[in-house]
Amino acid sequence: CLNHSMIQNCWHVSATAAKPGEVIRQAAKLAEARKLGQNIVRLVEKIKK
Repeated sequence: CLNHSMIQNCWHVSATAAKPGEVIRQAAKLAEARKLGQNIVRLVEKIKK
């Protein structure tokens, strides 16, 4: 939840979710996966050069 719309979205998801903690956990997993994906892309680019 960095920018304003993302914060609103997170609040909306948390409010509608049965378990807000689960939403936070899922968001954290997604952030980790995205970070991992970026690292893999960087590695591949290094190998290609």
